[in-house]
This record gives sequence, C-alpha cells and structure tokens, in this order.
Amino acid sequence: MEALRALTAILGMATAPDDVSPPPPPGPVAQEKSPAAEPTHDAANPWSLTLTVGATNAYFFRCIPEEDRGAIVQPAFELDYEAHQGDGWLKEAWLGVGMFNSLHSGPTGTGGNTAEPPKAWYEADYYFTMQGRLEHGFELSMTWWEYTSPNSQFDSITEVDATVAWDDGDLWEHAFKIHPSLTLARELRGQSEFSDPPPGTNSGTYLGLGIAPEFTLVDLGEPGEKGDEDKSLPLTLAFPVLLNLSLDHYYEDANGNDETFGGLDLGAQLDVPLPLLGTAFGQWSFQTGVHYLILGDHMKAQNGGEGSQWIVSGVISVTF
Repeated sequence: MEALRALTAILGMATAPDDVSPPPPPGPVAQEKSPAAEPTHDAANPWSLTLTVGATNAYFFRCIPEEDRGAIVQPAFELDYEAHQGDGWLKEAWLGVGMFNSLHSGPTGTGGNTAEPPKAWYEADYYFTMQGRLEHGFELSMTWWEYTSPNSQFDSITEVDATVAWDDGDLWEHAFKIHPSLTLARELRGQSEFSDPPPGTNSGTYLGLGIAPEFTLVDLGEPGEKGDEDKSLPLTLAFPVLLNLSLDHYYEDANGNDETFGGLDLGAQLDVPLPLLGTAFGQWSFQTGVHYLILGDHMKAQNGGEGSQWIVSGVISVTF
C-alpha cells in the first residue's frame, strides 16, 4: 500500500503515487499524495497510528511545481482501523484518516510577501481512505482529499482518487518485485496547477502509471518461517518510475489549453527499518530518495522555463 503524501510528496505514492503506498510513505519520494504505508496490526488491536516527518530540497506534486527554495519540512499522520482480515478473496481491509502538511521558509512561506499568518504553513491536507488487499497480491484503495493552504497560497481543492496496484513479490519469493500501479484522480472542486485559477481553466482528471522495481538487500528481522511478515524487516532498494498524464484538463496552461504529458518521475529510494530502536516505542523506519523529473511543456512554463528538476529527500516514520 502507499505511504502519506509527501512522505508519501517528500520521498512520496501513488504518496501517493499522490499518489495509494507506498506504496511509499506519504509524499516526497513518490511525489504523490497518498495514504501511509500498509499498516501493521496487533492481532488483539485493530488500530494503528503512523507519524512521519520529512525534508526535501524541492516540492513537486505530480510534477506540478510547489516550492524549490528554502527549507521544506513535511510532517504527517495517519490513523488506521483494520476492518477485516480473512482467508477469502478479500484478505485484509482498512479504513484510515490522516493529515499531510508542508511548511516552507521560501517564497511560498515565510520568505515571501504574499503569505498570510501562519506564514510558514503552506499546505494542510485532510483525507479519508479505504484500502484493501485481495488474493494474488492485488491492492485497491480509494481516497477523498481536501487540499487547503493555511497561509492562503492556493485555493482549496477537493479530489477523489482510486489506485489499483499489484504486489508481485510472491513470483520472486519476495526477493524482488516490480509493483505496477495505476492511479486515477478527479478534481471535484478547484484545481492543482494554478494557485489562482485563470478564467477558462477547469478542474481536471489525472492518470498515473507507475512501476517500482524493488530489491531486498538484507532482512534485519528475526529468523522465522517463510512469509512471516511480523518478523521480517527488509532493507530495500527501489527504482520507482511514474508517468503523469492528463485525461481531461489536468495539466493546463493559463488559457485553459490541456497537455496530456505532465511529466516523468524517475527515482531511486532506500527504505531502512530501524530495529535497534526496539518496538517499545513503535516500529521505526527511515526512507531516503533521489528523483529526477522531466516536465511537460506546461509544467516547464510554471517552473520558470526549467524542464527538469532534481529532488533529494528523507523521511523518518514510526508506527504504533
């Protein structure tokens, strides 16, 4: 499953891959607003809470420029409830609520002249998500998003998105996976590509097509039976690729003209469990990644004429 928007936008799914998981942790590495990574549950306690905080040199959402100057810190949380666990076609199902934030010291935050108090608080997103894991490794999620700007740098946006992903690790005995995914998102109110939408522009429909080839470098967990996920703590290296497309007016210019190609996101990320911290205060992990964005013409124009962008980010998370 995906992990929170920028930690799920800093590193993050599809985030969610705004992208759905991680999927990556919420945000930065994935450059997608997406729910937190698949929650882990105690058999006697269906609730789990994931806290994340990340930092990045630049914040782009689905290849849409947000900020590339100053300090960018992105804290987030997600509370999950395991609603179902069984042996049928539906293996597990979760309900979750969460919040993603982006704090800036650059022009869209404390370093600019247009931000209103609280000036550093560029973005606050609230979401409700439903996630399910089916037999044969298929994963489904649907998320309702409310994107807001406490410092009034963009108009509020309402969006609903759905993601279908396939965890193909069983084919490779979990030493390797390709993890293809498809995300479809529809803006119901407002739009992402302009902070102050020009007349003639429209709410849009987004399509994200991704893969995330992943290798397990070493398992830092305790020895156990094959497939024992409770004891497995894999250190993994992934190379996510996300193609960002507009199906209907998602990547517009100021005149309302649409462009199908929004951008291509090429990444490399390392996920490191931190077992030395023990589990008395939650399960800790660290994620770091490097991404290279190739922007479409409309997003290039919004990025000051620069057609590409390097992004380096890091996220630390804990799940209780």
